[in-house]
Amino acid sequence: MGYRSDVGYKIKFDKELDWDASIPVEARQVMTSKDLFNTFLAEAKVKEETKLCFDDDDGAFEIDMDNLAITFFAESVKWYESYSDVQCHEALLELADDWIAQHEEDNRLRNSPIRWGFVRVGEEADDIEEKNNNDGYDLVYLTRGISFG
Repeated sequence: MGYRSDVGYKIKFDKELDWDASIPVEARQVMTSKDLFNTFLAEAKVKEETKLCFDDDDGAFEIDMDNLAITFFAESVKWYESYSDVQCHEALLELADDWIAQHEEDNRLRNSPIRWGFVRVGEEADDIEEKNNNDGYDLVYLTRGISFG
């Protein structure tokens, strides 16, 4: 059977780019957030490390073109770093990190338009992993509650 976890993450692109004031308005028309999102998707679909994510057939991996977001949520999965499907999701978050770093170095934008959040909840009550980048903590988070059977 093995140890199982519930896992979710979201990668989100801002709908509007936060251009530096020194960039002329006509130069800002060249690139949009949707263009960046589509370029990110294209790169991720062809990279050996990340393309497996897009082969999801159980609906856990979703691309939301309207909101420029990628969402993954799976319940009761074996989330072992040695598994290729887990490696592809980790690689996708690393690719998002690379893009965030590139935009932080790019002096045309004030802020990176990309952020992400990740949560894994294991079977044990204290086995919780939360990661995010670029203030992505509000994209996916834990809630507490009481349920009655």
